Amino acid sequence: MIVGYLEQFVLGSCAFAALPWFYAIHHEPKRRYSYYAATMFVPVTMGLWNVLSLFLSEHFGLSLRMRFVTITAINYVVNLLNVGTRGLYVFSLRGWVGYAGRSLLLYAVHWNVVVHWLVVSTARPPPGSPC
Repeated sequence: MIVGYLEQFVLGSCAFAALPWFYAIHHEPKRRYSYYAATMFVPVTMGLWNVLSLFLSEHFGLSLRMRFVTITAINYVVNLLNVGTRGLYVFSLRGWVGYAGRSLLLYAVHWNVVVHWLVVSTARPPPGSPC
């Protein structure tokens, strides 16, 4: 059990999953935090979000696809609340709308394409299977 959570943490925090976030953060000029802090924070938090997604999936019996759709929505809303309440960006109303749209797209691709592919491609066959 703990090995599965550790594996999900590693998959969620690996460089392949974190590089798009580094690129997006680097090219956002209106941020109020250092790029260096983000490079330390993003992989750890994404790994923890992936562990949470596995926990929720096991607890509620979600399929793999539903697991990632669910964590996309939760992670996106928590991010918007976090960024908005902590004032991590300086945007006008139009800027916030653009940020919200870009974030939704980035979260959807991150969870439903990148991390989904990592999980599927590293899955081991169940014990006793002919594969």
